[in-house]
Amino acid sequence: MTGTDIPAELLALRDRVRAFVQEELWPLEPEAIRLELQASQRTEPFQAEPGRSYQFDPAGDLPAETYQRLLDSARDRGLWGIDVPTEFGGQGHGSLAKLLVTEEMSKTVVPFILPPESPNLHWLSSAVDDDQRARYLEPYARGRSPPASGSPSPGRVRTSRASAPAPSARTAGGCSTAGRSGSARPTGPTS
Repeated sequence: MTGTDIPAELLALRDRVRAFVQEELWPLEPEAIRLELQASQRTEPFQAEPGRSYQFDPAGDLPAETYQRLLDSARDRGLWGIDVPTEFGGQGHGSLAKLLVTEEMSKTVVPFILPPESPNLHWLSSAVDDDQRARYLEPYARGRSPPASGSPSPGRVRTSRASAPAPSARTAGGCSTAGRSGSARPTGPTS
């Protein structure tokens, strides 16, 4: 596909994202790298710090006010909900738009994702009932609530996967996987 095959609307979107990356994110790279290096020297489990944003930056790599400024700038530039369906307040662009946006966003090391995080949104839209759609999905898609994607809340400790409790799931027949790959054990009386 050449640039002439891409609709003008999507080229304009790509150019807005490119400007956002160059004007907003590139200037933050030295600080993001410094903070990442600092974080890599920690030996204790991650401890959430007051004043850090955890909505789209689970590691809290940038100050909360910086993240809020980036969120505001993304919204002001029309970069919110690029592939979110219009019924949820998004722009309703498809995969090509997301590809163009991802290509531009990958040109920085600053850990910022244009909101809302659409894989979560698309999964949620297929898994929620009407009440959950109104209470969680629609506010999330419109940027009125943070994602519930397992990011630590301030004050909580995030541990490594190896020391985290093993997840479990029930299978047909009353067996539990108890976090063990490929093994299921009965959880109740057997007959």
